[in-house]
Amino acid sequence: MSVVEITSQHPRHIWSAMHDWGLAHYGARSVIYPPCILLNPHVIDLDDDVRVDSLCKLEGGQGMRLGRWTHVASFAHLGIGGGTLEVGEGVSIGSGARILSGTALPDSRCFSAASPAHWQHVARLVTRIEPYAFVGAGATILPGVTIGARAVVAAGAVVTHDVAPGTIVAGVPARFVRERPCSR
Repeated sequence: MSVVEITSQHPRHIWSAMHDWGLAHYGARSVIYPPCILLNPHVIDLDDDVRVDSLCKLEGGQGMRLGRWTHVASFAHLGIGGGTLEVGEGVSIGSGARILSGTALPDSRCFSAASPAHWQHVARLVTRIEPYAFVGAGATILPGVTIGARAVVAAGAVVTHDVAPGTIVAGVPARFVRERPCSR
């Protein structure tokens, strides 16, 4: 497992340094603001115009893709547990959100993170956040869950099951609140 710790740099030098971080791919105008920690950066794929704010941790695990126009706010921790994380375009992930993508234990809903030596035993889970969804500050999404397109996960919610597209969920565990209003 490779670890890259991104330390302070002058903002105009961030884009030129990204090629040194060993990312699988980073799109035009994408930026990760230091300080941040990247685990397994060689499997992290950033599409165009992705913004990852300071003090985030991205665990590449078995693969991570952040779609274009995605914003990850400070203190978020993505890819916990070593599985695969797929984030669609236009997604907003709030400060302190935790998105789990794998587990070392047979019960795929536990919070155990696997060490690299045990990744062959990691449940092959894919956690998905579909386009234009919103994950509120401090929310937790468990491994293998899909957040539907345009869905809203309220701040502090713990999502244990898939969230239907265009719905709002809140609570611990997260439950349906209402349909998200359409904006035209």
